[in-house]
Amino acid sequence: MLKKIVAIRNVGKFRKCCAAGDVHFGKATLIYAPNSRGKTTFCDICRSLKTGNADAVTGRATLGGGSPPTVELLLDSGIVRFKDGTWSESVPEFEIYDSRFIHENVYAGECVEHAQRRNLYDVIIGDRGVALRHKVDGLDDAFRKAGQVVTEKENAVRALIPGKVLFDTFVALEEDTQVDTKIADAAKRVAAFEKGADLAALSLLSKVALVTFPEGLGALLAKTIEDVSAKADEAIRKHMSQHMREADEMWLGRGVKLVSGDACPFCAQTLSGSELLTAYRMFFSEQYRALKEEIDQFTKAVRRFADEDTLHTLHRTTAENARLLDEWKKYISVSEEPTLDPVRIDTAQRALREAGLALLGQKAKSPLETPAAQPDWEAAVGAVETATHLVDAYNATVDLVNGVGRAKKEDVKGGDSRRAQLELGELQAVKIRHQKEATKACQELEAARASRKELELEKQKARNELEEYSRDVFQRYQSRINRLLENFGATFRIEKAGERYTGGKPSSTYCLVIEGEEVDLGDAGTPLSSPSFKNTLSAGDKSALALAFFLAKLDQGHDLARNIVVLDDPFTSQDASRQTCTQHEIRRLAKEAAQVVVLSHDKRFLKRVWDGLERGVARTLQFSEFGDTTVTEWDIESVQDEYIKTYTALWLYCNRSEGNPQLVVRTIRPLLEGYLRMKLPKEFKEKEWLGDYVAQIRDADLSSAVGQAKPILDELEALNDYSKRHHHPAGAEASDEPVDAQEVLAFGKRALKLVQAF
Repeated sequence: MLKKIVAIRNVGKFRKCCAAGDVHFGKATLIYAPNSRGKTTFCDICRSLKTGNADAVTGRATLGGGSPPTVELLLDSGIVRFKDGTWSESVPEFEIYDSRFIHENVYAGECVEHAQRRNLYDVIIGDRGVALRHKVDGLDDAFRKAGQVVTEKENAVRALIPGKVLFDTFVALEEDTQVDTKIADAAKRVAAFEKGADLAALSLLSKVALVTFPEGLGALLAKTIEDVSAKADEAIRKHMSQHMREADEMWLGRGVKLVSGDACPFCAQTLSGSELLTAYRMFFSEQYRALKEEIDQFTKAVRRFADEDTLHTLHRTTAENARLLDEWKKYISVSEEPTLDPVRIDTAQRALREAGLALLGQKAKSPLETPAAQPDWEAAVGAVETATHLVDAYNATVDLVNGVGRAKKEDVKGGDSRRAQLELGELQAVKIRHQKEATKACQELEAARASRKELELEKQKARNELEEYSRDVFQRYQSRINRLLENFGATFRIEKAGERYTGGKPSSTYCLVIEGEEVDLGDAGTPLSSPSFKNTLSAGDKSALALAFFLAKLDQGHDLARNIVVLDDPFTSQDASRQTCTQHEIRRLAKEAAQVVVLSHDKRFLKRVWDGLERGVARTLQFSEFGDTTVTEWDIESVQDEYIKTYTALWLYCNRSEGNPQLVVRTIRPLLEGYLRMKLPKEFKEKEWLGDYVAQIRDADLSSAVGQAKPILDELEALNDYSKRHHHPAGAEASDEPVDAQEVLAFGKRALKLVQAF
């Protein structure tokens, strides 16, 4: 509970306000203060103390005060101080109703804007709801920041995406351990499409045609002649070895052809009976000559085997294939390249040729003999067999390459180059996606998304909890508002009170029901041609609604017994009946709240509140009317009702001749105005005057409440015409205008008679 204002310095009108006298606050404290004497400043000090926000105090620093604002207030818990721009502690138990509460939470000017809807939402849901709302807001802010992090991570990933690959596609790409090979293949396919004409003209590889060794060598070497006896052959061999060491079979063969008859062609001696000649003739028979010819022809064939032309062709074919393969590799990938060593092939073939010629040489010297096996020949045959396998493998690889080449030609001929480009791009994306930088970026993105999702779920859970809580609160709040409006005599109510989310933040919503018709609140942009808050409610209605919102807020809370309730002129624009209801609510709060502080410029209003309070629970203070504002005691018992005061002053003059006629004449109009307002408070407003009332009565229908005053209309007009010549504010100093005392007496009695009779 606030016990005393110890000191307020350099805050608004409070330049050097210090406690003087008994200015302790009570459980109910009524403070009278004329306008511009510090009521709003005091409310701002309380609001600043409630929140701990110094702005409301520092913003009201006394202009020209010189020193910074300082405040000292005595609470039950001790002194709280505002010094050097900060409070020593905050006191959240304060609840303040003033023009700022209205402007921030109910309406500003004539309209209800989004800011008021949002703030009213907090007013309605109370401390627990605000805590839930803060949780939702905190999660919403965290979710928004998490979204920003996700966007940053997405941008980091997006900067790595090649070509036109879709973002989500890139992130989801799985790793491929063969991607480099596939990229190379795809790049070649793209190249093939780009150079389709070149590919179409590109020749396939040629197979190597390996020259084979002449067939039949073995059979030839083993071949003999049955007509040539072994004895003849032996005799010739022996004779040749003894007498013709330099001769050979060819020489002997030509010599035998020269023998004619029985005479020797050299010595003319007879050869008749010569066994050697018989052997010669057997040896060089026709079959023998055929064998010799066969050996000679085979030898020539072997010499042509693996000659220079063969080697040249082999080198040319393999070299051309190597060149073509380099060209093909621009468009295709080959699992195995055809390779062959021409020198190795040629060496093997040449070795086989030389070994064969050696064997044939032996056969030529001894046609009837089979040459002995030669190691060189066996080795050469093995080498050629190996060479043959190498050539076969080479040609098989050539076939494979050519098969891929033919397929590539067909693919390019009828394929889709755009699709090839896309496939290459996708493969390149796969490679980039699983490089270190991209992998890290995608992992961070996944973590950011997971964090955002978790926050989203948590936020939704908190929002559901808030919405469930709010639904019940809004229904109870709406019911309490409408009961209060009914008590205030309002002809409207509110319906459809609830929450809505604009921009992701919760705010309140409701509509007015007037004469059974729903009226939307609208806003500043709502045209005047459409019914809305600003053109369907009077100033008094809006004031009653604002106060109802505040009172309902207090009723919704669970800590009213701890609250310090501060109200600044809570009856603004209210007629007498609504002021009575407001006074009743203040007295109720004085019983239920920890403390109620009411500030007003209207002494009568405070007096009526005081009259309904139990004695001993209330204190009455005032903010001084002159110079710097100070806090002093205030004798509220000295305050009389203005109507009673004017009636008493006029009655004393008319009945006891007491009073100054120049002052008394100015009581006639206030007396009549106050009387009419008491009789018809809903028809005659406080800010209207006697002339306005007379006009209303004159124009009223007889069946209306105002029409019931028509019988006194003539008298009212007479009294109005007389009194307006001397009208000055009641209690003002008399002017120099002469006043006839008898005339004052006569019109005064007429006025008293009217209020007593009607």
